[in-house]
Amino acid sequence: MEKMKRTGLHGLCLAVLIVGLAVHEAKAVSVNNDGNITFADLPEGDPYSSPESFDEGSFPLPTTWDFIGNFLSSVSPGEPPYELINTVVGDFSSVDVALLTDNITTYQKNLLGFGVAFVIGVLFILIFPIVALCFCCCRCCCKNCGGKMHMDQKDNSCCRVMVYSILLLVSLVFIFAGAVTALCISGYTGSQAQTLPTRVSDNVQDLVLYLNNTLNEIDFVMTDQLAFTLDQVRDDLNGIGDLVGVPVRESLRTNVGPAIDSVIDMETNIDGTLSSMEAVDTLQATMEINRDTLDTNLTSILTTLSTLCGSCGCCTEATANLRNVQLKADYRDIDIGAGHGSFPQVLVDSSISELTDVSNRNLSEQALEGAQTFEDIPETLRNTTASDVADIIVTIDELEGTLNEFINTTTYTLQSFSGQVEPFDDTANDYLTTYAEDYDKYRAYVMYVFYGFILFIVILFLLGLLIGIFSYDRKASPTDRSSCSNCGGLFLMAGAGFVFIFGAFIMLITALTFIIGGPIDRLVCDPLVSGQLFAQTVDKYDGILEDGYYLGNLVFQDPSVPFQIGGFLDACEQNEAVYTAFLLENLFNITEFTDISSQIPNVDDQFANLTGDFSSVEILTDDTRQTLIDFRDSPADTINWTYFTDELAKVLIYDADGNVDSLSSLITALDTDAAATSSSSDATALNDISADLQTLQDDIVDVLLQDASDIASEIVTLTGYTDVIDTNVNDTIANAETAQDYIDNNVGTVVQASVVDYSARVLGYPEQFVTYATNELETTIGGCRPVYNLWNQAVNTLCIGILRSFNGLWFTLGWCIVFFMPALIFGVKLAKYFRTMDTSDGYSDNDDFEMQGQQHYG
Repeated sequence: MEKMKRTGLHGLCLAVLIVGLAVHEAKAVSVNNDGNITFADLPEGDPYSSPESFDEGSFPLPTTWDFIGNFLSSVSPGEPPYELINTVVGDFSSVDVALLTDNITTYQKNLLGFGVAFVIGVLFILIFPIVALCFCCCRCCCKNCGGKMHMDQKDNSCCRVMVYSILLLVSLVFIFAGAVTALCISGYTGSQAQTLPTRVSDNVQDLVLYLNNTLNEIDFVMTDQLAFTLDQVRDDLNGIGDLVGVPVRESLRTNVGPAIDSVIDMETNIDGTLSSMEAVDTLQATMEINRDTLDTNLTSILTTLSTLCGSCGCCTEATANLRNVQLKADYRDIDIGAGHGSFPQVLVDSSISELTDVSNRNLSEQALEGAQTFEDIPETLRNTTASDVADIIVTIDELEGTLNEFINTTTYTLQSFSGQVEPFDDTANDYLTTYAEDYDKYRAYVMYVFYGFILFIVILFLLGLLIGIFSYDRKASPTDRSSCSNCGGLFLMAGAGFVFIFGAFIMLITALTFIIGGPIDRLVCDPLVSGQLFAQTVDKYDGILEDGYYLGNLVFQDPSVPFQIGGFLDACEQNEAVYTAFLLENLFNITEFTDISSQIPNVDDQFANLTGDFSSVEILTDDTRQTLIDFRDSPADTINWTYFTDELAKVLIYDADGNVDSLSSLITALDTDAAATSSSSDATALNDISADLQTLQDDIVDVLLQDASDIASEIVTLTGYTDVIDTNVNDTIANAETAQDYIDNNVGTVVQASVVDYSARVLGYPEQFVTYATNELETTIGGCRPVYNLWNQAVNTLCIGILRSFNGLWFTLGWCIVFFMPALIFGVKLAKYFRTMDTSDGYSDNDDFEMQGQQHYG
């Protein structure tokens, strides 16, 4: 039986623990680029119906409860026999006579006061009727005890009436207050009875609502928070290219990027070399044509001029020296056979041919193809690790399945518990409603009749007092008192008579209710409300067990666990998390459950397998390498331009007078001779030759001179390319090979390092979830204030709503009986001054007046 209890208790504790798996949501869950998840807040659950505080009623009820508590504390100042309780709870078989006798002192402090008070009540029940009987006999039979209708008239009669009236009135006020308080208690009890079904139903429904809110929170955390976390894991696993490949590529780029750029830049060198070579070749061809044109035309013009000057004798200025113009520079192709020319046309043609071939291969495109294999490292990694990533995703799916299976089991447990609570709610509600509607009204009727009778006695006394006082004539003789005054006295005696008749019965009710409710209130409810009942028994270290905590041993099978009812009630009052309040870490270690490495032990090895295959990454392809080699081996850099540039530096034309690169001196001389000759025909001929020379100067000589300057500049540009072809190509190939070696030798290490960070990021998601959920579980989730409210409502309903209301019966009855005694005494005495006497002694204000009355007994 004990084992079944523990199993059920463990199941309930486990169900309560899962309350803690809820997570907040007021804003949507999100994740930033660094992989940090911002989890949502817990969803707001449905509000609870039960109030957090208990209604103790309005004045005078709280004061009455305090009076009752203080009175019971004075009657029973001792504590309950905790040692005996601990022994009975721990091992009932060990209870013996010695243990009972050892606690006699405690029993005396606990029960002696109740016994004495009860005995006093019993003695009152026995003695008071005797006193009443004797009083009646004394008055009626013996004419004593105020029964003789004779009164001596005295000077202080008025003062006595006033004193007795005040004392009686004070007594009646206290009795009235007690009766009214009793009726208030009855009304409070009735309202408690009427609302008890609703309050019990609210508390039960709050418990069900607490479980339902928990189920909603569990569904929220598993459907949204955990699902989002695991989906983020899957997204990152599928995004391995971006999260691992990109960092790997960017890490390699520092050493690889310049090599790739240098290969791509060689396209510029090739195009620049070819462009400059073609420009030089084109300019030289033009210059060669113009030189030939210049040579032919200049020879023809000079021949004509020499003939004319020889026949006419008119060339005074155009002397023979001026006419001896010759070509100096030779821009033509080298012709070894002919022995002229300076331009290396054969090498130029060969270079252009090979450079054109190299250029047509589109080195930049070839280089970009190699560079693209480097840029595609993320895609390459994703493709070559697809199967390994799929294995990890399967592992994550299995983890999710395990968690969902556990949650489904727990959810079913909570739903089953909730389903068991709801029928109890219906049963309890029906029973309590029946009691409240069918039976509590009879209790109210009895209370109204009972305390109505007490008020009736109070009214009799009060009527007698008021009528007597208002009709009292201090100068009237006792035998001459008015009927109203006599009526007041009769009312007082009637009230006294009812006290004598029913006093013992009232005390009987008081004693019986006191001896039942008082000890329960003092020995059970007081320590229950204060918490001392638990603190000195089940919560006390070595209180029940010789060494350890009783509840820790009962619930967790570990007496060292300080599991205390008072502890978790205080924690729940502060709305602490149920996991912390109930010390559930001793039953279910959340750290073990949330240890990701234990849930997926092989995941590290699976991440270690994410190495990728980067054999396809080839910065310098064979085609690119051959293109670079062909560029390097072209004859462009072997051409010796010195001979040609020397020709460009020479004078193009000159005459015997030292004029160079210009025909202007000869043209000027011919114009002068033409102007000086008398022969018009000779003048015309000279002018024509001058014009031809000017045309030749403008169209050929000047152009050749400009082309010579341009081609010289182009050759400088060309040699700027060709002089470094070998160096650039060799360096580019070497750098590319070095970069390729760096990739081949280091990519594995770089990938491994990146995978470590990647693994930390991916596994960091569930770790973040675990940290978040654990923190919420230990600080916020399943705030158990509703549990405390349920306990508080139950204890206060029992101890205040029921027991204190019950104790209010004997307290108010005892209160009324206490003040009935002085009311009885002063009422009887006061009646003597109000009633009409049969005889009286003489009375005179001047002591010389004597009044004689009849000697008559009534």
